[in-house]
Amino acid sequence: MANVSDNPEPSLNDGGEHLFGRPLSDCPACNSDDLVPVVEDQSQDVHFFCRACGRCWHVELGFVHRVIPPTCLGCPERARCEEVYAADQSRPAR
Repeated sequence: MANVSDNPEPSLNDGGEHLFGRPLSDCPACNSDDLVPVVEDQSQDVHFFCRACGRCWHVELGFVHRVIPPTCLGCPERARCEEVYAADQSRPAR
């Protein structure tokens, strides 16, 4: 099962300095900062699920890609992600 953390950034015990920065601070779709890391079961890739809009993102080599729900196995938010993805796909392209 995928791991969703409420505390996405480990911090040091000396005043809140972060061990490392997050590769994605805001959702590319809705600009919310309510992103939580999700670890995909089989590949162990880290995706970022936006609690505000229900979209999931993958960051690699400086690029951000939308995660296609069927490729993310074990995610506890998969039903919501699939619903939002289907709605986005049914909208006409801009």
